[in-house]
Amino acid sequence: MKHRWFLPLVTSMLVTTVAHAGEIAGDREGSRAAFRRGVSAVTAGSFEEARTAFRRAYELFPHPSILFNLGLAEAKLGAWGDAEAHLTQFLREDTGSTSAERATAAAELAHADQQDHVDAPLGRLGQRVAQLVPGREIRVGQHHAFPR
Repeated sequence: MKHRWFLPLVTSMLVTTVAHAGEIAGDREGSRAAFRRGVSAVTAGSFEEARTAFRRAYELFPHPSILFNLGLAEAKLGAWGDAEAHLTQFLREDTGSTSAERATAAAELAHADQQDHVDAPLGRLGQRVAQLVPGREIRVGQHHAFPR
């Protein structure tokens, strides 16, 4: 009689643990479904849709291997800063990747670094030209500059 509280406490802990495990399993399945949508979008050449799906997959189950696919989709979109951040995180955190995946990520990082060196000066050039040509929107590379 002394330990009447023990059985309800253990039962409550077990129910909470099972419910939490169910949430994790649901998140993992949702992540897998979002990941598959991302892969299908890449196959169809819809990189913005792929990016959205891979982001959702990572939100639901933050596994570093998802960052590889997210970073590659972002690179295809020319979102070099995001691609660089996600591929760097992938290389730092994913211990189960293949050497081919790591080489692909490293190559995309090198390309992203190159693009950053090209795009940043183009963006500054667009801003300067916009100051010289009043009333016009100027587009240089991926950058838009508006007159002030």
